[in-house]
Amino acid sequence: MSEDLDLSTAPRLAARVLDLARCGADVVVDTSAVGFVDCAGLAALERCTSEGRGAVRVEPSGAAVERLRALVRSTRSAA
Repeated sequence: MSEDLDLSTAPRLAARVLDLARCGADVVVDTSAVGFVDCAGLAALERCTSEGRGAVRVEPSGAAVERLRALVRSTRSAA
């Protein structure tokens, strides 16, 4: 079953992951079952990895996440 990581689900994910990281847990976010991700979802993942200060990793990164990351990278390099 694929899940969405979007405007409606991203805030809950970020809050939970960052709560765990702040408690000292090493958190691995598995996005392999994510079927759709929007910019809010990608921003939440980026926020978790930056604010988690090394305690948060996104592995394995699912196809939907990688497609959006590639699109964002290509857009940034074209600017």
